[in-house]
Amino acid sequence: MTCLKCAIHRGDFVSESDYLKFSKKLSSGVMSGDLTKIGQEQSSGPFLKFRYACTCCGAHWILSVPDQAFRGEWKEIACK
Repeated sequence: MTCLKCAIHRGDFVSESDYLKFSKKLSSGVMSGDLTKIGQEQSSGPFLKFRYACTCCGAHWILSVPDQAFRGEWKEIACK
């Protein structure tokens, strides 16, 4: 179950500007203490992935960082 503090985006980033807007929201959430960066995920692919947790509702999220060929995404995952 997510809350407004962590449901700042869902799914793929359609453009670089879309990702940059999200990145500002994410940084703000981390700085305010609403989100915690847990660390880098082990990835079988070439892209960087980072796990975050919402301090308000406990939801966990994965950020797949975009590069020139991949738009990236922000998606909720099941807690371990």
